[in-house]
Amino acid sequence: MKAYVARIDMTTPGIGFTATERSARWGERIPESTNAVLFAETKRETTCDFMERRRAEGRNVEVAFNTTPWKPWPMPKGCEYCGPVGWCVADGVEVSLHAEERSEALFLVYRDGHCAITSVVSPDDAEKVAFAANGFDILMTNGIDVATINRPEDEAPRPRMALGLADRGRTLVLLAIDGRQPGYSLGGTFADVRALLHREGVADAVLMDGGGSTSLVVFDRKNGRPYMLNRHPDGRVRANATNFGITFGGDGVCDAERTAAAYHSYEFHEIEDTPPPEGYRPFYVSHYGRHGSRHLRGTHVADALAVLENAANDGVLADEGRKLLSAMRIVGRVHDGMIGQLAERGAEEHRILARRMAARFPQVFEGRRRVRCRATVSPRVII
Repeated sequence: MKAYVARIDMTTPGIGFTATERSARWGERIPESTNAVLFAETKRETTCDFMERRRAEGRNVEVAFNTTPWKPWPMPKGCEYCGPVGWCVADGVEVSLHAEERSEALFLVYRDGHCAITSVVSPDDAEKVAFAANGFDILMTNGIDVATINRPEDEAPRPRMALGLADRGRTLVLLAIDGRQPGYSLGGTFADVRALLHREGVADAVLMDGGGSTSLVVFDRKNGRPYMLNRHPDGRVRANATNFGITFGGDGVCDAERTAAAYHSYEFHEIEDTPPPEGYRPFYVSHYGRHGSRHLRGTHVADALAVLENAANDGVLADEGRKLLSAMRIVGRVHDGMIGQLAERGAEEHRILARRMAARFPQVFEGRRRVRCRATVSPRVII
C-alpha cells in the first residue's frame, strides 16, 4: 500500500482556501443525463488543471486535492458538467442547487479560517461557512471510530482520499492512497485509512471521493508546474467535480482591507481559551501592544498627491482621476501632522483589547485599583 500524507499548519500567516466554483452553465439541465433531472452545477477538471487555472488567476495554490463525489455516475460520454452530491460552497457562494442535501459527512472552512468535520450544520452556522465539501462518510469524531461499513467496497482495498483534523484543528491532514495497481499498491480499506490517520494524530476525519478520483497535488516550484503525488493506474487522471486548493501568501484575492498592513483594522474573532489544569485558575495577564490602525507614515500621501497634481497641471486627468485627486486632498488634510500616529480606530482597538481581557479574565482584575502600563517614547504607544 502506497500512501501519501500532507500536513497543513492552519496557523500559517496568509493561509487561505479556494475551491471549484459554479459553472458558467449553473442551473442548466445536463442533457446527457437520462436517468434523472440533473444540473450543470460545476465543470469537471483534473486537480492539476484546477491548480494551474487558479494560479493563472493569481491565487498562489500550493496544495490541491479532490473532494466531493458527483452525479451522473457513470459519466455519460462527452459530459463535461455534473452535480456534486450534497452541500458544496466556494468562496461563500453555494454551489449546490439542492441545499437540503447537506449529507452527513462535511468538511467545512468557516469565514474566520477554522475548519471542522461534521455531520450537522445549523442554519446559523451555515451562514458562517466560506467553503464546504461533502464526502462519503465520517470516519472519526473526537478520536473515536464512527464509520458505518455497509458496502462491500468499504472493506475492499481501493484508492482512497481522506481529510483529517489534528492538534485541536490547528493541523489539516490530507491522505491519499494509491490502489488497483497489483505489484505496486492494491489500495486501502476503511481500517487502513483510520490506522494511518490515527498515526498522524487525527481526531476528526472524513472520507472523500476515492477510486479513480483520488488526487493529491503539490506545486513543483523547481519546474513551475503542478505535480501529482499519487499515481493513477495506466496514467489515467480523472476530471473531478470539485477540487480544493490551499494558498499561502501572495494570494491576490484576500480581503482588500488586509493589504493595508499597519492600517488594517484588527479582527476580533471569537476566542476559545485553553482551560487551565484542574485545580488552577488564571491570576496574571500580560499584554504587549505595538500599535493599532494608524495614520499614514512617511511621504505616502504627499507622493501620491504630487503625481495627481502634476497630472492635473498637465491636463491629462479624466473624470475619475479628478475625483481621486479631490479625495486625496481630503486624505492629506486628515493626516497632516499625524504621520504614523494612532487613528481613532487604532485607539478604540486598544480599548477593545483591554475590555476583552477584563471580560475574559475577571478574576485577574477583581479588587485591583491599578493596572501597570508602560510605554516607549513613541507617542502612538503612549496613547
